Amino acid sequence: MDGEQDDLIAALGHRERVQHIDITMTSEDSMDGVGSALAKHFPLLTYLCLFADPRDERDRPCFLLSLLGGSAPCLQHLRIQGIIFPDLPSFLPSAPNLLSLDINNIPPYSYVSPQEMVRGLTTLTKLRALGITYSADELRGYGKTEGRPDPIHAVLPALTELEFEGDSEYLEDFVSRIDAPRLDELSVRIEHYEQGVRTRLSQFIDRTNLKLAQFRHAQVILDHDYTFVELDLPQGECHRACLFLGISYEKDKGILFLVSSIANVLNQLVPMLSDADYLSIKNMICLNEEERDALESTDWLPLFRSLSAVEAIEVSGGLAGYITSALDDAPEEMADTLFPVLKSLWFDGEEQTDRGKPVGSTERFLSLRRHSGRPVTIVNSRDEFAERLNAHQLEALGKRVWTRC
Repeated sequence: MDGEQDDLIAALGHRERVQHIDITMTSEDSMDGVGSALAKHFPLLTYLCLFADPRDERDRPCFLLSLLGGSAPCLQHLRIQGIIFPDLPSFLPSAPNLLSLDINNIPPYSYVSPQEMVRGLTTLTKLRALGITYSADELRGYGKTEGRPDPIHAVLPALTELEFEGDSEYLEDFVSRIDAPRLDELSVRIEHYEQGVRTRLSQFIDRTNLKLAQFRHAQVILDHDYTFVELDLPQGECHRACLFLGISYEKDKGILFLVSSIANVLNQLVPMLSDADYLSIKNMICLNEEERDALESTDWLPLFRSLSAVEAIEVSGGLAGYITSALDDAPEEMADTLFPVLKSLWFDGEEQTDRGKPVGSTERFLSLRRHSGRPVTIVNSRDEFAERLNAHQLEALGKRVWTRC
């Protein structure tokens, strides 16, 4: 390793010619010399990726005191993962041409408050993509101090992509301090969506290009770590938009909490769902008895009511029995208003049906819909389902699993 490190430091010595740097460090020891070299000015550098990958949990974290001599006029792409760099907010204004910034797996003792982060972003008027990842569990207790409110606010006129993973309180504060009028791809993964977070996030979306999106596809995925809601437009649409929201799956709160949280999130986004005509609901969790019991008592109707334009529904992963029960047990007066334009319903029997409850009867629901003049057909195969879909619905069927924005 010493020889490789010597070669790396020698290469970094040609500062006047270096344009691209991508370094993976396995311990603080590997930062010796490298950190000193990176502290100097690289006038032509456009890309910098610094990645910490400790081989042993006992290894001390990698630490940067300074970077690029405090001046990076040509830098366009910056990615820092797992490295302590407390001066990041004060460094960012020195890179006015930054196009993408990815701050990933930030150690809690390198906490940068939302106010400080936004203060560092204020001059990045060319920034197009921003990613911030904290560990929510490790973040608790760091940097949250009471004090006089900080009015700092930033407008990011070129930002089109934002990805955040971490603490819900951090997100709530952060999005309240930025405007991103051109944003059309938003990916968020947090522990829970309480009222404060939902309100701030909804208000933020109203200040972005996403408020104009009329999503066509809605996808709900119950997974082991997160439950996801993804809303997007077909690839052929002239305006590309994607909204991806993940809620951490905590066993002590249970699946019932997840379904109600998803419903609350979607209900706050109803104005953007008026064209969503395809819904996919999939379970990827091997349910235990307690979780199956919880699904038996889960109220799916608030989630269903937020998607009034859905024409086709795909259900898989053992959820068919719970969905059919919810539809068939709905009050008679809701038959016309629950998925009022629904035409096709497919329960995918190929997807490990032993995960959940067997498909039950929907005869009552189907009968009520026939008498109302709005019949629904339950199809028996993927091919039959596909025949009933339009072009962009077929595109959604082709996904089958969640895809990040």
